[in-house]
Amino acid sequence: KKDQGFWGFWVSVSGLNFLRTMDDETRTRTRKRHGKGIPAHDNRKKKKPKVDPTESSEADDGEGSEHKRKKQGKKQRKKQKKVQYSTSRWPSTSPESEIDKLYVPNCLAAANFPLNVKKQQVMEFFQGKAQNVQFAYVRNKRNKIEAVNSLITFDSAQGATEGLKRNGKMLLGESIYVTRQGNDRKILCVSGFDEMAEEEMKKQLGAEFESRGLEVFNIYLPTNSRTGLCLGFGYIYMDTKGEESKLCHPFTIDGVHIDVRDSTLRTSYLPELLGKKNALETEKSLLKKVLLPIPSGLHDSSGETFSWEVNSPDIIPETVKQDSQDCWAVALTRHYKTLLQLQNIVGRPFLTRDQLKRGVGPAHVVSGKGIDRVKHAIPFMKSIGCDMQVHNRPRGDDVREFEAFEEFIVLLLKQGPVMVNIEYTPGFSDFNGEGIYLPTDNDIYQRSFEKFPLHCLLLTGYGVKDGKQYWRLQDSNGQDWGEGGFIMMERHKCLIKSVVELKITGQGV
Repeated sequence: KKDQGFWGFWVSVSGLNFLRTMDDETRTRTRKRHGKGIPAHDNRKKKKPKVDPTESSEADDGEGSEHKRKKQGKKQRKKQKKVQYSTSRWPSTSPESEIDKLYVPNCLAAANFPLNVKKQQVMEFFQGKAQNVQFAYVRNKRNKIEAVNSLITFDSAQGATEGLKRNGKMLLGESIYVTRQGNDRKILCVSGFDEMAEEEMKKQLGAEFESRGLEVFNIYLPTNSRTGLCLGFGYIYMDTKGEESKLCHPFTIDGVHIDVRDSTLRTSYLPELLGKKNALETEKSLLKKVLLPIPSGLHDSSGETFSWEVNSPDIIPETVKQDSQDCWAVALTRHYKTLLQLQNIVGRPFLTRDQLKRGVGPAHVVSGKGIDRVKHAIPFMKSIGCDMQVHNRPRGDDVREFEAFEEFIVLLLKQGPVMVNIEYTPGFSDFNGEGIYLPTDNDIYQRSFEKFPLHCLLLTGYGVKDGKQYWRLQDSNGQDWGEGGFIMMERHKCLIKSVVELKITGQGV
């Protein structure tokens, strides 16, 4: 030590010299008194020889080798780089274009016309590009006209494509809904069969629908890449020949119940449906076709519980029932309101659903089916001094990416309740609101193949029940739905498609 001075230094040196004069026997006796019964020169830490982990020693028994393998596996898992969610990596859900073969190429359907609309006014609405207009009047029981729809014919498919841009534009004070005109061709989803051979299943499905007088063009049955057997569902491309009533009746094959429903298949799977290979697939399109993962063993029965209903019950919005399909407006106004309350922002009025729908614009809500993408609300939210960002679920099958997304959602949730979007799969449509919604494997897989409608909710917490971790969400189906308007959904199953983040940036209007 520095304060020992000369005498301290001399004692240290003297002691060192004294120890050096001791014989081995004396050193051994001395060390035994201190609990070290080996000579000093044998007590030094020796370097262990390096061993190739891929080689096994003949002297190792099975138990020892297994212990080493577990230890090495644990070290490797620790070395794995932790994945963090990045919005910039998944900037868009990239909605795909419609499948052209299901529509009349040079025709459009239009609705929401004023009751007194004239044919010439519709022709002018489409800027002179329409060749013909046919009205279809919807009448009530008293034969009074309640709505006016129309079929618009153009001189070419390009003209119809240009006509689609008129969707949401105003005519005589009304916002006009313009969409593609379907033909007699359909894509159906059949499900209920598991672990069956592909070719045999195709034969039986084809025979069933042809017996109904329908023309089957092709059948696509996704298979398990490891076993080669069917995943349990498939898609049938057919011409209904006007026999719509014969489409969706369930049936049985070898005693197995088969469900049938309409399907909106993603265009990335059109080559498979048509029995053709797509040689021009990009990395992005291939990533879309990777099955969402079904991880196991991620539930923590002793996991954390968090609830805004418990922490700040005063900010939880009133449970209401949505109008038509405006769940997105319900969830977003709730999110905005709780944000203002948590930040103690006074003097700024809460946002109503009607204000939000008017602000977003008729072009995005004119169909009566909500909005196809939540991001359409971003410009309006910015205009009232609120920055809005939509964070999307990753693609691919890397479980770490999806778990990082869940961790990101938890971080946002701890700042306040947040709006989330989920896919309205067949399994969720059958959910009665009781207990935890546990998706089937088919529910998870089918989201890779189909475009399902979106449903928006307010995420308020998470917890554990019966060994399952769950999200707790406020729905928009009224007080009698679920637990006072709240439902639970299983975590670690990629159920949340996107989450909304709001930040107050200005005074608003």
